[in-house]
Amino acid sequence: MKTFISLLNNVYINIFIPIFLTIIVNIIIFSYKLNITKNKINNPYIPPGYVIGIIWIIIFGLLGYVQYILRNQNNIFEFLLIIFLLVFCILYPFFTNRLQNLKIGLILNAITLILSFTISLFIFNVSKKAFYYLIPLLLWISYINLVDRLNN
Repeated sequence: MKTFISLLNNVYINIFIPIFLTIIVNIIIFSYKLNITKNKINNPYIPPGYVIGIIWIIIFGLLGYVQYILRNQNNIFEFLLIIFLLVFCILYPFFTNRLQNLKIGLILNAITLILSFTISLFIFNVSKKAFYYLIPLLLWISYINLVDRLNN
């Protein structure tokens, strides 16, 4: 048991697990063609699916590092918030694809934006270093929300 806990304190494991999960989700998305929606086809500002997949792999690696920082600083509540955000973002493509409703998709985008900013504020209060690694997530989600709003 002690070896397992020490393994979880390894920075590389904390980064690898979210990246691995993102790669698995990307494989599922592309295998079942979940990345093709009417909204993306009509919107020239949204990059191709493989670019979005790469962006999320980078973001999830950064989120893994953030949760590593928070766990090592014994900020358990904020650590759990990052885990919640990771799970929410992993499940997001499945919810939006199932619903296929443009208005619900926009609402979910807004919820993701609000959730990310709220969690980032909690993180900022306890660790500015961890917060800096959340900036790419905030920029990406803000960009997607802006592009979706402009297109509709």
